[in-house]
Amino acid sequence: MQKIRTDATTCYILVFKSTHTALKAESLLKEDEIEFRLIPTPGRLVAGCGLSIRFTGKVKPLVLDLLDKKGVEYDCYLKTNTGYETATPNTNPS
Repeated sequence: MQKIRTDATTCYILVFKSTHTALKAESLLKEDEIEFRLIPTPGRLVAGCGLSIRFTGKVKPLVLDLLDKKGVEYDCYLKTNTGYETATPNTNPS
């Protein structure tokens, strides 16, 4: 596996089973003023809805901790040069 730095250039994508869940996550992140972007789900990722959330490694702990505490279900992916890798919520690449 390739060594990847967790910083402002590392990109993560959250996908959701429903649009309702994606919009709930968006609302929670906005409320906490966490930097993210709501995007169309990339075609290479399988999800139940067409909305995803993109954020950097810099805010990953904030994003995942908040959504976990609020009971929001998601799948997290790390964007790589060749596509996407599953990223476990409590593991940062090193």
